[in-house]
Amino acid sequence: MNKAFIALAALAAAAIFAGAAFASTVTVGPGDPSWGPNDTRGAGAASFTFAYGAPAGLGGSALELSTSADPADKADYWTSFATPVGFGDISNVSYWTFQSSASFAGGDAALELAVDVNGGTLQPGDFTTLVFEPYQNGSVAPATWQQWNARAGSWWSTRTTGGLQAGGGGAPFYTLADVWAKDPDAVVLAIGVNVGTNNPSYTVATDGVQFNDTTWDFEAPTPPPTVPQTKDDCKHGGWQDFGFRNQGQCVSFVATHGKHGD
Repeated sequence: MNKAFIALAALAAAAIFAGAAFASTVTVGPGDPSWGPNDTRGAGAASFTFAYGAPAGLGGSALELSTSADPADKADYWTSFATPVGFGDISNVSYWTFQSSASFAGGDAALELAVDVNGGTLQPGDFTTLVFEPYQNGSVAPATWQQWNARAGSWWSTRTTGGLQAGGGGAPFYTLADVWAKDPDAVVLAIGVNVGTNNPSYTVATDGVQFNDTTWDFEAPTPPPTVPQTKDDCKHGGWQDFGFRNQGQCVSFVATHGKHGD
């Protein structure tokens, strides 16, 4: 198992699935210790942005994953569970994606589950990552928010372990029910979104990652206003931040609702 997952789990232990007996939406912003990159490489990047809006009910921003023209780039963002979740206890796995640009028509952010097939013992050879890719589960529409029911979808395994065979980006495919049948002791340690290697020049977004009763909403900080809203915004040198020549000009702008700033 990647040591970064262990470190991420320690940071997230107090936050993940607290009170998850009921459905909840958890807002995640930049610097939130419960989520973070695990294996981002090269110029790959995860960033919060308003550029694509967000799915209905999920605020106004999302998480962008991007790579450069270098096929060695990788971009990911993960959260670990304080307590591993058995496959028999998985009731919902879904997320939203938005394809802004991609190196091929079906490109989109993948959803991934870090799995220990032997009950979370973390013995050598027990670990794999299950990968859900939208283009393998339907049609990806560009510049459109789409929700994917990954619980009912097809996944491939990054490694051969337990009853699973490595897919290497494709078949063999498994449903989550297949994994449970082959490895009854399998548990989910973490969930993440990812653009893997050999996916150059990607710009995709994701939001509303749901696992069981928790939905994570990726929200960028609200940008500061570009013009003063009140006279107080002009005080203490604030007029300089808005590009006015002096405080009086700034106050005049507010008083006349932007019609007069001289």
